[in-house]
Amino acid sequence: MKAGAATMLAGAAMVAAGLAMFLAGQSLPPSQAADAVRHGGTFVGLLGIGAAIAGLLLGFVGERLHYE
Repeated sequence: MKAGAATMLAGAAMVAAGLAMFLAGQSLPPSQAADAVRHGGTFVGLLGIGAAIAGLLLGFVGERLHYE
């Protein structure tokens, strides 16, 4: 599998994991633990968006340079 596609898949998985963590934190009663889970989910989701964009750019560069 090319590096760009693998990075995009990893980024998409991170976004999905972040969304699951955020929603799990929403269902917990209000406490510091719930806030930590929600904030952790936001952090993981944003990192996943960055990884997906990096994979997209890596795919474009690899396609242009015919790099595998």
